[in-house]
Amino acid sequence: RVRWFLLSASLMIFAHGALYAYLSIYLAQLGYSKTAIGVFWVLSVLLEIAFFATQGRWFQRFGLYPLLVASFLVAAVRFMLIAQLASVWWVLAFAQILHAMTFAVHHSASVLTIQRWFPGQAAARGQAVYISAAWGIGGTLGSLMAAYLWTLSGPRWAFSVGSIAALLGAWAIRE
Repeated sequence: RVRWFLLSASLMIFAHGALYAYLSIYLAQLGYSKTAIGVFWVLSVLLEIAFFATQGRWFQRFGLYPLLVASFLVAAVRFMLIAQLASVWWVLAFAQILHAMTFAVHHSASVLTIQRWFPGQAAARGQAVYISAAWGIGGTLGSLMAAYLWTLSGPRWAFSVGSIAALLGAWAIRE
């Protein structure tokens, strides 16, 4: 169970590789101004903060596991929207709004899961393993794959593979 969870976390952060490394470059290539690119990033961060401020209510209402699974499915949609329709500003704005689900919900649900599975003195070790697997392995491989695909096939493929990785993460986290 822990291994599958860590694999899913790695896949989720892998899925974000193109976003974190190349979204601003992609948007500039599509003709967005620096100001517009900044607004799209601010939009995603504001909603992320709003989720973090209210996360207790969300988890109490919907449950940790259903929100965790939903974060993967939303990520698959988000990265496909960015891959295929980022030139449409309102679609891109919607995709950035989904950051509250793809990052904030996933991260909070993951941290809560690790806290439950690694209580007491094992908590720090559990968090270190989670961060190493997700951000260390998943983040590094996701950024490297995005760079490779960007060079080989272009940004649409880099974001599309992120969508596929999110779907694989949803499969890995299944009960």
